[in-house]
This record gives sequence, C-alpha cells and structure tokens, in this order.
Amino acid sequence: MTELAERTNAQLIAALNNPDWRIRREAVRSLTELGAKDALEPLIKVLKDETEIDHVRRFAAEGLASFGDEKAIEPLLEASAHKSHRIRQGAIWGLSQFDTKRLLNFFIGLVKDQDSEVQALAIQALIRIGDKQAVKPLLDLLQDCDEFYIVRAEATLALGQLGGQEAVPALIARLEDEEPAVREGAAVALGQLKATEALPALTKLQQSDNNQTDKGENIKDAVNQAIEQIRKFQDDSDK
Repeated sequence: MTELAERTNAQLIAALNNPDWRIRREAVRSLTELGAKDALEPLIKVLKDETEIDHVRRFAAEGLASFGDEKAIEPLLEASAHKSHRIRQGAIWGLSQFDTKRLLNFFIGLVKDQDSEVQALAIQALIRIGDKQAVKPLLDLLQDCDEFYIVRAEATLALGQLGGQEAVPALIARLEDEEPAVREGAAVALGQLKATEALPALTKLQQSDNNQTDKGENIKDAVNQAIEQIRKFQDDSDK
C-alpha cells in the first residue's frame, strides 16, 4: 500500500468518529470500496456500537462482506439477531455474500423467516453454498402456498440449481401457480433439471391462455427454452 493510500485510509478510519452521521456513513462506504484490510476491525467496531445510528451500522454490516474475510462472520451473525430491522437485514445480506458451508444451517433456518426479504436472501445464499441439504427445506417452502410469491419464485430457481429428481413433481405443480413469476421460475428450473416428465405440463402451459399477462412474454420464453433444453437432452441421450 502506498503512503498516500495509507494516509487516506487513516483519515477515513478517523472519520468514523466524526460527529456528523453522514460523514461517518460516507467513511464506511469509502473504506468498503477501497477494501483496505486495516479497515476490517474499525468497521466491526461500528457494527457493534449500540450508540451508532442504525443506518450507519447497516452500511458497516453490508460493507464487511466485501472484504471476504471470515473474521467478519461472527460479528455479522450476532448482528443478524438484532432487534433493529435495518441492522438485521444488513447483517444477513452481508452473511449471504459468503459461500462457506459453515453458514449452511443458519440460512436453512432463515428460509421460513417472517420477513420475505430475509427469506429471499437466505435462498440466494443457499444457491451460493451449493449444498443439497437445502433441497428439502426449499421444497417445503415451495409447497406452502401461503408464502409470498417472490419467495416461491426464488425457491423454484434455487431448486433448478440445487435439486434433482426429487424436486421435479413440486416444480411441475408450480407451473399452475397463480403468480406468473412462480410459473416462469418453475419452467426455468425444469429446463435446468432436464425433466423429461415435465414435457406434457410445459407443452400445456405453452399453449395456455394463462401466460397472456403483462409478464406473458417472459413465461413464454422460459417455457420455450425449457422445452428446447429437455428435447435436446432426449436427443443427446438417444445417440
């Protein structure tokens, strides 16, 4: 690190104690963008500081992930249980950027959280971690029609990347979901899984008036692509 960079980092770290919260927030943002390792501990300190405003602490939580240092995981886990919605979401977002299996059970536990944004972050994190232990909880989530449609849509996409044959029946059922985003996600997932048994249901959706909505073109494209992927898989298998 150059002398100028070191001086800049030192000034930014000092600015974390400025009486103006806007300057403290910008210092957090700049330290995050610079990615200086000597900023890790000061940002952890900001995150833990109960006298700091929630907005700045959330910036610190999200910024800690950019360092890619697992030293940030424990403070973020602690903050993920904070009573402040803003701090909690920031911490969970930060944790979702790590792909370590150390966090597998943590995120599996969050797929049924009461906060749909937290659920979506948990699902995205499980995709990054890439462990098939997440398939069953995701299937349970997908089959719960009371879940917010964005969460169901995220679950379909995750199952396309993590699931196997065990995910296919539930995904076929979601092709009849009332929400276009869920039907689209199910089609994408079935194409990724090369689910030959889904062809009749996909063909039916392809011909259905149900996809004539504002998002109809997206569904149509997803269904057409899924059918193409599955038929190519069949052709390749027959060779």
